[in-house]
Amino acid sequence: LVFRPTANQDSEILTLTFSDDLVQFYPCMSSASQVNEVKVQGWNPKEKQAIIGRATTGDEGSKMGGEISGAALSQNAFGTAVKTLSDRPIITLAEADKFAQARFRQLNLELIKGEGICRGRTDLRAGKVVQIEGVGRRFSGQYYVNSVLHRYRDSQYQTKFTVRRNAQ
Repeated sequence: LVFRPTANQDSEILTLTFSDDLVQFYPCMSSASQVNEVKVQGWNPKEKQAIIGRATTGDEGSKMGGEISGAALSQNAFGTAVKTLSDRPIITLAEADKFAQARFRQLNLELIKGEGICRGRTDLRAGKVVQIEGVGRRFSGQYYVNSVLHRYRDSQYQTKFTVRRNAQ
């Protein structure tokens, strides 16, 4: 088992085009999980004081080729939304800030989700970035590949995948 940050800042490894090798693509955009600030609260027992780590709009990292992040879209449409977490033992401010940033980036990657099927591609793997083209202005662009299933059935090799994106 390997744990590492989401590599959505990497350049894309391949391009899938709807008229070429992309057979189906079903994108879905939702602002339900979008926030513009994540606060992580903890307690330092030695100094007997509260610890509050923060991540805000601008901390989302790469916009994956998009113009505006999910956090900024949500703030423009609905105003300020803050998610507060206090369910983990946090002892230092650095730890709180790092956890807040990780959770903030994770929530932002929920802006656009998609499922697709393409002709068999052995180079399509989870954890990579893919460029999807030919699916309209709003949904064309870079996506982080969340899961991949390679299937050979009835003399056809197809790759089914799920993707996420943090900006439009």
